[in-house]
This record gives sequence, C-alpha cells and structure tokens, in this order.
Amino acid sequence: MMELVLDLKAPLCESPIWDEKTEKLFWDDYYQKRIYSYEPATGALGSYQLDVMPGSIALTDRGNIIVAYEKSIGIFDVSKKCFIRSISPEAHISTNHFNDGKCDTEGRFWAGSITETQKEALAFLYRVDVGLEYTEMLDGVITSNGLCWSPDNKIFYYIDTMRFSVDAFDFSAEDGTISNRHTVIDFPRDKGRPDGMTIDEDGMLWIAHWKGACISRWNPNTGSCLEVFPVPSYNVTSVYFGGKRLDTLYITTARSSTDEDMLNEYPHSGGLFCFKPGVKGLRPNYFRE
Repeated sequence: MMELVLDLKAPLCESPIWDEKTEKLFWDDYYQKRIYSYEPATGALGSYQLDVMPGSIALTDRGNIIVAYEKSIGIFDVSKKCFIRSISPEAHISTNHFNDGKCDTEGRFWAGSITETQKEALAFLYRVDVGLEYTEMLDGVITSNGLCWSPDNKIFYYIDTMRFSVDAFDFSAEDGTISNRHTVIDFPRDKGRPDGMTIDEDGMLWIAHWKGACISRWNPNTGSCLEVFPVPSYNVTSVYFGGKRLDTLYITTARSSTDEDMLNEYPHSGGLFCFKPGVKGLRPNYFRE
C-alpha cells in the first residue's frame, strides 16, 4: 500500500538518502534551496535552508552533507549551517548544472550534470574523492541521473535520462574506475522518462518515472520490467530504501512541470511517499571527508 508520508507540495524534491546512524531520511528540494530530514520514529521534519539550488546530496562520515549544486560540489557543515569547502568543476560551462549523485562503498561521491535544454550532449559525470579532488568519468552526457552499484560491488548502473536507457559498467572498487559500457535496459518512451534509481538486495533496479506517475522494478540481467507501482504524483523523481530494516522504499516527487489538470488528478504531487515492497535495500554509503 502506497502511503503519503508528507504532503509537502514541494516544487522539486529528489535525491533521498537514508542515514542509518540517526535513522533519518534526507532529501533536497531544488527550487526551494532546501535540504529536508525526516525521522520516521517520531514524525519529526527538519530542514536546512541553503542559498544555492541543490541537485543531489549524500551524507559524510563526519555527520555533514556533501551537496552537488548549480556548478559546484561542496561540504555543508550541519552545525555551522554553511558550506565549509567547495569545488566548481563546471564554473566555465554556462549551459550546465549539477543533478543526481551518490556515494560508492569506498566513500567517493559520484555526481553528474545536465544541460539546460536537455538536448545537447554537453554534460559530464564526475567522481569526487577525499579532499574534494575530482575526476571526469564520462563526457557526452545529456541529463545525468540515476546511479547505483550492484550488491557484489562489481557493476555500476547509470541513467542518462534523455537516452531512455540504463547502462552498466564494470566497476573497480579499489581505484574507482568504470569500463565496458553497455545498455542493459531500454526504457519505454511511452512511460515517462527514467529519473532517479536505486537497487535492492536481490540486484534488481528500481526506477522513478518522471512524467510517468509510477516507479518500476527491473531485472538488469534480462532487461525485463518485473513490476510497476503507481505513485499519486505525475512527476516521480527518485527512490531509496530506508527504515531500520531497510525494507521501506521512500519516493520523492515534484510539483513543478505539472499542469492544472494533472494537479487535479494528482493533488499530492510534490509529496514524500513510501511503501514496503517485500524486498530490502543495501546499506547507505558515506562520503569520506
């Protein structure tokens, strides 16, 4: 049963991440320049107000938040409520801004950019290491989006939304390299656009459908769609497993790019949703400051 957790009516919530240390869910709101936290045990909702637009977030091993925002990536100190270090890999690129990102098991943050028009292949995917040293991992990207790693940590999965596919790479955890790119899922163009993504303990991929009002579960070994779950929001942005047992799938959505007729059909657009799909996710990874 799909549950409306918070009726935020937010413009663009995305990048949910579970913190097993505090047992809270974190996510960002791009247009409201905000990072939210939610504690399921108490229902407490908290937030940090930024002066930049966050595309994605991840938690650090020191209790801070690494944020990919606009043309930069920085460490947001939660006690000081400000950025204490930052880099700007795309300061020289007027057409791009940062979008989705996640940490790998070795504490490296992977984040990609998108082009403003989402037509030209002028964006990139980066890997950010300790000390905020960054490496360009992919070029020729249009809309960098969902990313995750297989349970055995040998495969990196990646979505470039406007290519309507999920690609897989051989992944080396030791040195953080990717190789042997190949498409494992051809995403149906009549079901919206593939957005955020996560993976469960069985190695199946969960994908949010922007302009599709649903999420779906896929087998990357066969390229087949296993299940589709309707979501009461036209624009579904991302998914992530949380809860004490990592058995609750949290779903972020957006109210932006939704016309009046769609809002009448989906009045809770921009809310946070969840349900228990009967499988568990993987433990969250933290950025090494």
